[in-house]
Amino acid sequence: MDDIIKAAVVDIESTTDLLERALKLAGLLSSMFQKHGFPLATARKMMAAAIGDPTFNWGEAERIAALPAFDVLKEMRTLHAEIENG
Repeated sequence: MDDIIKAAVVDIESTTDLLERALKLAGLLSSMFQKHGFPLATARKMMAAAIGDPTFNWGEAERIAALPAFDVLKEMRTLHAEIENG
């Protein structure tokens, strides 16, 4: 798990754009929830907040979720659909 976190930190620090950093951090957290058994409650809250934010950049979030360090695009889309459809 340390290697995943180290790779994520390098990826997060590779940009100075604060929104992109936040999205990359969200991707890391999502990965930790999915792959390491953390509760999904927080991930659901984060997703619900993102769905309610008209300025949220879904394209960038999906790009980050698909990165090899995270690889949670399918799970992110599933969680998005579950929350959006009630």
